[in-house]
Amino acid sequence: LGIGGGHYAPKQTKRALESELAFGHILPKYAQPVEEDTLIQAIERTWGGVEAIYVDWKGTKGEMRKTARALAEKLGLEFIRD
Repeated sequence: LGIGGGHYAPKQTKRALESELAFGHILPKYAQPVEEDTLIQAIERTWGGVEAIYVDWKGTKGEMRKTARALAEKLGLEFIRD
């Protein structure tokens, strides 16, 4: 699950192309904030499961950063800050 960045999510795109990281859903900055329930739905609907929540730190609003970090801890997911 990728959070932050612009419409084309350049940091997530670069990570996906240069590493083994893949994104089932990306929530850009302009669509933030969303409730935790929405993030949980995205996680539940990701085929193959979710191992981490990736946050483009500069491209994410403060409230969403906190929500993402707390959710990662709650669900036992890796939290990646970039």
